[in-house]
Amino acid sequence: MNAAARVMEQSHLFEGEYKRILIHSLVWVASVLLALVMVSAVAVVYLKGEERQVYTRWQQQQQRQHQLQLERSQLLVEYSTWAAPSRVQHIAEARLKMIAPQATHVIWVD
Repeated sequence: MNAAARVMEQSHLFEGEYKRILIHSLVWVASVLLALVMVSAVAVVYLKGEERQVYTRWQQQQQRQHQLQLERSQLLVEYSTWAAPSRVQHIAEARLKMIAPQATHVIWVD
């Protein structure tokens, strides 16, 4: 076999090796991309579940806030009822036997 035939034969061998390496690389890249897609899909499912849990907790907190606001309003009404001047005066007179001072006993200080 002459030198030219050997070179041609080696180039065919090299070409086959190149194709095998190229196919191996493409399979590897495709495998990596598939793995990344799978990881991404799992992450989407996980995060969607987390988002639902956070939204549920947020709704519960909104309801709790509403209940607390109602309770605060009721307590303010109750407080204003208990602290009404007429009620305080009535209790002071009835239970503590207090009387309002006469105008002559009142001294105004400026």
